[in-house]
Amino acid sequence: MICAIALALVLVLSSIVAIVRSDIFKIQSVDVVGNSRLTEQQVIDMAKLPENETLLRVAVADIEARIEKGPWVASADVSRRLPATLRISITERVPVAILDTGEELYTIDRLGNVLEQQVSTGTAPALVIRDIQDIVPVVGSRPDSEALENALRVYGALDQQMLGITRAISAPTVDETAIITEDGVEIFVGAAESMPEKQQIAFAILQERAGKVVYINVRSIERPTWRALE
Repeated sequence: MICAIALALVLVLSSIVAIVRSDIFKIQSVDVVGNSRLTEQQVIDMAKLPENETLLRVAVADIEARIEKGPWVASADVSRRLPATLRISITERVPVAILDTGEELYTIDRLGNVLEQQVSTGTAPALVIRDIQDIVPVVGSRPDSEALENALRVYGALDQQMLGITRAISAPTVDETAIITEDGVEIFVGAAESMPEKQQIAFAILQERAGKVVYINVRSIERPTWRALE
């Protein structure tokens, strides 16, 4: 009895191995979903599928890892659809700002990941982050910059009213971080803390001194200051 069971198990395992090694369930199509900025072919090229691969042999985790190396890819999920389809579902990074180094322009997402180098700002996000010192952006990576991280936190904390008048964020350092309005007013906010209060104070000054104020400092919400045109 034991021998019969053992023999049956051997036969089953042998059959499974034979199926895995065979060309049954050979991949005949690849579905790509979730892509917007990237084309379907770009995603397939990033996957680097081996020739004559089958759904049973394909290394899903390896494909996901290769795709996620792409600067525009936040995550990738690869699944099998029997009998012959491989599905690749990706989540793309969303560009939120242009990083201006003074010499080059880069598109970045809300975490600071560098997505691509820009030739111009014509088709790029409207917000510019500038004046960050000693930064060397590399496409596909995130710069190690405390000033950039703080600038992005400031951006993320802007309400719709402030966002509507913001042209750029200047961030030489965390303490010197300033919002630059469309009218050229510098609003120094410093660290991305107490942002609702800082914005409320800044807007009150902007309304009271409309057309006259050029500088507002709300780094200290207890002692805000401002300067008008001479």
